[in-house]
Amino acid sequence: MNEPCYKTFTIGIVGTGRVGSSVGILLSRKGYRVIFYDHTFGKARKAARRARGAGAVENLREAAREADTVFLTTQDDRIAEADAEIAGCGALRPGTVVAHSSGVHASSLLSACRGRGCSVGSMHPLQTVANTSSGIRNLPGSYFCVEGDPQAVEILSLLAADLEGHLLTIPTASKPLYHAAAVMACNYFVGLVGAALDAAERIPVARDEALRALLPLIQGTVKNLAAQGMPHALTGPVARGDVRTVSQHMDIIGCLCPEVLELYKLMGSHTLKVARDRGLDQGRARELERLFHNPK
Repeated sequence: MNEPCYKTFTIGIVGTGRVGSSVGILLSRKGYRVIFYDHTFGKARKAARRARGAGAVENLREAAREADTVFLTTQDDRIAEADAEIAGCGALRPGTVVAHSSGVHASSLLSACRGRGCSVGSMHPLQTVANTSSGIRNLPGSYFCVEGDPQAVEILSLLAADLEGHLLTIPTASKPLYHAAAVMACNYFVGLVGAALDAAERIPVARDEALRALLPLIQGTVKNLAAQGMPHALTGPVARGDVRTVSQHMDIIGCLCPEVLELYKLMGSHTLKVARDRGLDQGRARELERLFHNPK
């Protein structure tokens, strides 16, 4: 029995933000027929122009009627609204796969479409998409978290493979924790760099120059993580157990940028756990622990 050719499917992208546009453009370049829809038609048309043989439609009903697989790539808080809107347009066919791209919400959020006989799922790219160009560049090779009804999971897994991605399978109930981990590793990392720049301004070094100076260090750290993994990628005073150095850091931060001190201590405490895994002397570890928990 021949396997179905999923590339004959039409993919409907509902919401042409950064993720939706990137995914649609990449799938079009892999041979899928893609239709873009957005409440702002100009955004859908702009995405279609960057895609290969794609189209843009002005109404949701047309997108629902044409598509075999529909991606709701709206903001998380609008998924339920979009689900009700597309289910209520009267054009969905039973068996159509409808999926959202949220990292925190389960596919069960698409209850209206499921009630119309659709197979529902979710496919979240574990990648930062700052704009469409970076999404097109970064999504291939990323991990994709897929869950939902069996038919939806089968098709979404094939689409993830065609996006040159890797599948990450987790229990549906763990999606909020999965997403929280991703937020800490990505979004909060940017916030941490922002705090480092706040400190650099008190040196004083101009913020833009400080970022340029820190970027090679950040890139080197990422390379070490990729090459050596945890905990061996950890370097610096906590890894070495340099109590005096850390104490001097805390003194100067407390004096010149006290708003950063609690973050420095909190991150130091978490970094100490990694240092212990790396083999830090227990005596020095206890000294650092007392320092990080000192209320001063």
